[in-house]
Amino acid sequence: GRPSTTARPEITARSSDIDCTVPSISRTSPGRPCARKGAEPASEVRDAFRDIGLVLPLNTSLAKKRKALHAALAPYKSATDYRVAEVTTLATYEIAEIYRKLGKDVMESERPKKLPPDQLEEYNSLLEEQAFPFEEQAIATHEINTGRVRENVYDEGVKKSFTALAELKPARYGKNEVLSASVDAIVAAAPPPPPAADPAIEVPG
Repeated sequence: GRPSTTARPEITARSSDIDCTVPSISRTSPGRPCARKGAEPASEVRDAFRDIGLVLPLNTSLAKKRKALHAALAPYKSATDYRVAEVTTLATYEIAEIYRKLGKDVMESERPKKLPPDQLEEYNSLLEEQAFPFEEQAIATHEINTGRVRENVYDEGVKKSFTALAELKPARYGKNEVLSASVDAIVAAAPPPPPAADPAIEVPG
């Protein structure tokens, strides 16, 4: 039979946590030093989020991970408000990678011991279904970043998002395809994604 689904903890990744509607970003700004300074502490909460493993009991570890998720997203979202190109693109890249990490951690979460093979297979399939929205959120956010080449922004953050997309969607963003394409071709290949739905995850405890 299906593994027990009682006490199903939930992580909600809200689209409002991502700056999806930046109309334009300035390549230089009087507020640039402040933007740089404001982004620095973000790495600490990001690393704290990364370090939380999803182990049994999942109710406990998921609660910690959810709290760390929102703490990790907040400073990067704030950094995008400066509208400084190099800060915004790097912050957007980090936001995408936070969602990507969450999906990966769900897939690698600790499994209940002594599950029969058929139940373990079903459990793994359930986790894959629940991890998928977070990978999609990561892809959509990276595509927001790569779409900024339309504003003549092709800096470190944008390049890192192209690299991540080559890993997440190799058929579309494979290394050879990206390297051989002109900027105009890249722009045509990366239209703005539709508004992201709020992915939610429920995994068995």
